[in-house]
Amino acid sequence: MERGDNIIEKRLIKLLLITPTPDTNPNITNYSSPNIGLYRIKGYLEAKIPQCNVTVIDTGLEYHIDWKNWDIIGVSCLHDSLHNDIEMINVARDNNPDASIFAGGIEATVNYQTILDNSKVDGVILGAGEKPFKNIIETMLNINPIYSFDWIPGLVLRNHAIPLTQEEFDEIWSYYPVDQIPLEMYWDEIIKNRNEPYIGNIRLVDISHCTRNCIFCSVSSFNSIACGQATVPVNMISPEVIVNLLTKAKQYHPELKRCYFCGDDFLWDKDRAIKILELAEPLNFTWLIQTGMLTLDEQIINRLAGLGVNHITVGLESFIPRVLTYLKKHQNPEKIWQVAEWCRQTKINLYVLIILFIPELTYTELTETYNKLRQLQEHQIDISIEPYMMSYPQTWISNHEQCISDQYKNYIGKEYKIDQIAIPQDKKVRQIFNAFREFYPRSLAKSELHHKFKGFTSTIIIDVLGQCLKYG
Repeated sequence: MERGDNIIEKRLIKLLLITPTPDTNPNITNYSSPNIGLYRIKGYLEAKIPQCNVTVIDTGLEYHIDWKNWDIIGVSCLHDSLHNDIEMINVARDNNPDASIFAGGIEATVNYQTILDNSKVDGVILGAGEKPFKNIIETMLNINPIYSFDWIPGLVLRNHAIPLTQEEFDEIWSYYPVDQIPLEMYWDEIIKNRNEPYIGNIRLVDISHCTRNCIFCSVSSFNSIACGQATVPVNMISPEVIVNLLTKAKQYHPELKRCYFCGDDFLWDKDRAIKILELAEPLNFTWLIQTGMLTLDEQIINRLAGLGVNHITVGLESFIPRVLTYLKKHQNPEKIWQVAEWCRQTKINLYVLIILFIPELTYTELTETYNKLRQLQEHQIDISIEPYMMSYPQTWISNHEQCISDQYKNYIGKEYKIDQIAIPQDKKVRQIFNAFREFYPRSLAKSELHHKFKGFTSTIIIDVLGQCLKYG
């Protein structure tokens, strides 16, 4: 073992966790949210290992890193920020040659080869980070040295993660350090960026992963890739753990007034969802949830409204049945109008997610999409539009569609590429796509927005799309 030998006898292991570093940080400008995964790791490790001290640095806020005196450095990676995250790893190594440095997160799990090839990282953590970090630290402290931590020259190993049980999932979440997360700092950022009042909010990813296997999403395959299994059981935070966390959060953050369950499908188990809201009624929160259209009907929407839900996010993605089949998102797009009416009657804000330039889309379908978006606007339905189909590693899209790639240089000057956007197949749609890519950034720059929150940028996107369709 080349690194870490000098810390075996230390009484305290210092671990630095660094958030992804996108060019524009969506956690800050869009969601006013801390990095949920890194704080979850911090809470678990400090509860389980008293000799461990964990610091989280959020690169979306003003920060300064003193690189010395860290025993372990963990860098979380996202696809949109991977080039910056790789650079962060290299800066960390240059400034702390003795630290053990690990990459983690969804992008690290599904795209570890790019990270290993282009950074000075020591290893990549696959899947959830709590248990691997616990094993690493306990081995360094010689507490429970059952894992070999030897670094053998010239040997690369891949050790699959072990799926978390429901009990382990609940235990990890029970240590989520809501008392140590500076929520108010994030609320202040959202007020500054949007120049409007903001209601104190906390976000929870209440489900381990989605099981729908849409062809554009790497989140659904994240645990399967990490564990080397075709399917991994879904875990959901139990109602009791959630209510205990929110009760504690309210004690430490008195202005906290609402919670957003931003996992892929809050209603995956409807009985559990209703139990959470019933147990949490004494908190007098309002609730925001994300779910799929398949789970929504008039009865459940009425029940949710009665329990304080005032916002529902649904992933429609496309108005075109043929395109939804291509995406493997099997749902009836016309149901959105029913859902919208049920939400209107119960005064729930409906927030619809759309992907615009899907590779399979024809010109006629793109025009129909534009007209349907205008209809949503006329019905005063909030829309979140992702302009492009992103090419995330280990997805069907990345393996089968032509993509635009960005080029970067690594620490030894060798070029590497990161696929970013899937290109439309239809020639006429591609012309509109190219025009949109030219004019949308200009329109966004001329706007008075100080952020890229999709609920606000959608109006600009629809206007630019209309102009591109009109003038070709």
